[in-house]
Amino acid sequence: MNLQTDLQQKVYNRVLTAVVFVTVVSVLVPLSLISGDQSSHPEVIVGTWGGQGAELIAQESSVRIEFNCAWGHIEGPLEIQSGGEFSIQGLYAIEPGGPGISGEPEPKGTPAIFFGSVKDSEIQLNVTISKQNRTLGPYVVRESEKSSLEKCL
Repeated sequence: MNLQTDLQQKVYNRVLTAVVFVTVVSVLVPLSLISGDQSSHPEVIVGTWGGQGAELIAQESSVRIEFNCAWGHIEGPLEIQSGGEFSIQGLYAIEPGGPGISGEPEPKGTPAIFFGSVKDSEIQLNVTISKQNRTLGPYVVRESEKSSLEKCL
């Protein structure tokens, strides 16, 4: 009789352990999905950022950057990784000097990598022109700040 009671107690303990495990997992897993680690999802920057020699206009679908005598374009959002850094491919073009001629197409861009970091309301931006292996910057732009650009004449 004592052996049977011990066996029943062991079975009871194992069933109880399994029930507790299933209950804990069924509560914790959904909570982890709701409040999961957001750092694996990049933050998207939207707005106008200005500074000396650069203006960055970020929308959810694209980014336009105006420089002194040049422009940059990124197709897609400006996604910032968990460490505040970004590196995104886009196009960079040097603008011709002088007034534009009506109907004249904008210069075509060359492949470039736009990279840098975001901290508080400041973006440090660099550009590497792929074909030339030349890096420009850093440009420092701040959220809602007016840009100071000097277009080529």
